[in-house]
Amino acid sequence: MNQQNERYFPPVPPLIESFNLVLTADELDYLLLMKTNRYTYEQAAALSKMPQDKFNVIFEALRAKGFIKTEYTANGEERYILHAIVVGWIEAQVPWLVGKPEEKAFAETFHNNFITYWSRFNHFPFRTFLNSMSRRTFKSNQSVGFNALKGKTGRKTLIKYAQKKADPFKGVCLFSFDKIKSL
Repeated sequence: MNQQNERYFPPVPPLIESFNLVLTADELDYLLLMKTNRYTYEQAAALSKMPQDKFNVIFEALRAKGFIKTEYTANGEERYILHAIVVGWIEAQVPWLVGKPEEKAFAETFHNNFITYWSRFNHFPFRTFLNSMSRRTFKSNQSVGFNALKGKTGRKTLIKYAQKKADPFKGVCLFSFDKIKSL
C-alpha cells in the first residue's frame, strides 16, 4: 500500500495497530498477495486460491473498508489495486466504521496513538530536520492555485470581490473533538 503513495509513509506502530483493528488474518493474507499490480475481478479471484464464496466475502469487505480501490481503463473495464495509505485507506475507514463497534476503538487508537506518535517530531530540532529533508525528497501534491490561466490565451481570470455567494457550509454539521471522541 505504501508504494501507491506519492510520499513515503513509514509503517509506524500506531499504523499497524489501526490495521489490526479492522483487518482479519485472511484479509491481510490476501492484501499481501495483491502487491502493487492491477487485476480484473477474475484475476483477483484466481490470485486468492480460495473458494469463490469465501473470496467474494473477503474481497467485498476489503473494498468496503477502502483497502482495495476500483480504477477504470480507457474502455471502461474495472481494475482493482491496493489503495494508498494516505490519502486513501485512512479516509475510507471513517464512513465504513460508522455505527460499528470498532468505530470508537479506531478513533481512540488513531487520535491517542497515531497523532500523539507524530506530534513527538513536531518540535526543534526534529521539525527543522524534517523540513529540510522534505524540500529535497517530497513533492507537493497540491495543484490548486488562486488564478488559473484561461484557455490558450494566457489571460488571467478575474476574481470579483464583495459578491454574495451561496454558503458552502449550509446544511453541514460540525462537531467538536470532545463530541467526536464520545461517539
